[in-house]
Amino acid sequence: EDEPCTKPAVGFVLVFSRAGVVVARTTTRADGSYRALLRPGAYTVRLPAAPRVGKGLTPRLVRVPRDRFGRVDFVVDTGLQ
Repeated sequence: EDEPCTKPAVGFVLVFSRAGVVVARTTTRADGSYRALLRPGAYTVRLPAAPRVGKGLTPRLVRVPRDRFGRVDFVVDTGLQ
């Protein structure tokens, strides 16, 4: 009851695809951070397997800007409360 419902997602694999082709995979670190080197453009992002409960990963579409780094914070809804 006194604990927050959110915490860093540790050890989650993020799968980045473009035009239906997987172009990168990365695993979140102990603090929930991750890094993926991607060319500019739009990518779909998913977890390797759909969760049995919850909404899963959001956002599911990201855009990498041209000539700079981009930052996207993901939320993984596991359905647990």
